[in-house]
Formats: sequence, structure tokens, C-alpha cells
Amino acid sequence: MCALSFRAPLENADSRLVETDRSDPRPICGRLIVVAGQFRRGHQDDLSCTGVGKHSRLLLSSTLLTIGWRSSLATVTSVDPREALLDAGERLIATRGIDVPLRDIAKEAGNRNNSAVQYFFGSRAGLIEAILERRTSALEATRMGMLADHEASASGNDVRTLLRMLVQPMLDIPGQGQGTHYCRFLDVVRTHPAVAGSAKFDTHERAAVRIIVTRLNTALADLEPDRRRLRLRSMATAMFGMIADYEAALETGTVLPSAHDEILDMLTGVLTSQPDRARI
Repeated sequence: MCALSFRAPLENADSRLVETDRSDPRPICGRLIVVAGQFRRGHQDDLSCTGVGKHSRLLLSSTLLTIGWRSSLATVTSVDPREALLDAGERLIATRGIDVPLRDIAKEAGNRNNSAVQYFFGSRAGLIEAILERRTSALEATRMGMLADHEASASGNDVRTLLRMLVQPMLDIPGQGQGTHYCRFLDVVRTHPAVAGSAKFDTHERAAVRIIVTRLNTALADLEPDRRRLRLRSMATAMFGMIADYEAALETGTVLPSAHDEILDMLTGVLTSQPDRARI
């Protein structure tokens, strides 16, 4: 008689038929059912085979012989490959530009598959949108909280207060250890449709930004419409550049203690500076 027994868990097991000597009339030794389950390191001794006859040949495939260490290796690495690609994409696009090769992003993420970005996100644009969406909900929640506090205080919608609600949540990201390249990433991709597309502001994911921008537009009602649009576009361009410079300075330890106030003061000046009537 021969018997092959497992004392390891067999849930969701994959069965494999292993042939022995077909001339052996004994049914058990003629065909052995080998169960290859989720075999982890430390369970190798749970596999035992006893009493195999001299006419029997137990043919274990290389898959069965290596399933133990392969399964163990899978448990060692717990990094989510999608999250690793998002981190790598944010970092490399911020430091090397929007056209950084996708295979370099995959390599930076520790992924051997050069097509990993396409597999998870479909394209470069899909990766950029996923990086943005990963932080959008938290940023919007913070802005909504600031808007609620502002409403409760019954304060007026002055330009600097509105800008603080728009900018402060982004300035807080690197300082809170939530990412060290996101502001620079935004500066690189700011003209991408995922950032600049007007349709994006019509979705509930960007509701707080839409409210703030609408109120800024109202606060600048004294300006002619064309001049108002120019000021808002220029403010956005300056904002992305300033928060990127702030993040880089924070990383090198050269940021000014008053950096937040300086940024808000300069952006407020872009929107509210009075035109020189002598030049008009």
C-alpha cells in the first residue's frame, strides 16, 4: 500500500494527478492524487508519502517541489504594486517631467514588468488622473471643512481668506508626511486636462474648489470680465509654481518660517493689484 497524506490546510486546493507505474494493478499505487494547496514555509514536513511499492514511480513536478518557497516569497512582499506605481509616478513626473518613460516608472516601483503602468492604468493619462484622484478626496474634505467653519463665522468672502482655503490643504501635504513630491507633480501636469479641464470642476469630487473659485470670481466683480479671467489664470499659474518651490525648499530644509503667509500675500496681490490707469 502507499498513501500520500497532507496535514496542511486544503481549502481552495488545486488537485494534480500524478501517475505511477501503470502496470501495477494496485489502484492506490496506480494513481495518486496530490493536492497542492496554499503551501507555506514551515509546512514542508506536513507532506508524507509512505509505503510506495517498488514498481511505483512518484513523479512530482517542479511546481510541486517549489510551491513552498514560491508561496512564502509571495508573503514576504506586502507592497501594493498599484500604490507603488502611484508613488513612483508622482515622484518621477515631478523630478523628470511628464514624458518620463513608463518603463522607468515601473522600474522605480520595483516592478519587473515594463508594461505595468498600462496594465493598472491603461495609459500615461490614466496614471496622471489616478495620482490626482488619490489625493482629491482628502483635499476636498479639508476644504469643505474650512468652508463650513468660514460660513459659521459669518465672515466676508475676502480674497485672501478664499485663497487660504484653496492653497493651505496642498501646502499641508508635505508637512504632514503624506507625500514629498505632490506639489511639484501638480506644477508639471497643471496644463493636463485632468487638472485644467473645466469639466472636472462640474463633478462632486471638485465641489469645494468650484465653490471657492466661484466666490473668488464674485469678489473680483469690480474688474472687467477679461481682466478678471486673466487674473485668475495668472494666479493659478503662480500658485502651482509657488507650492512646488515651497515643497522643494521644505525637502532641503531651506523653507522660510513665514512661507505660508508669503505665498498667500503674493497670490492675493496677483488678484487684487490695482491697474495703473495712466497706462490704460
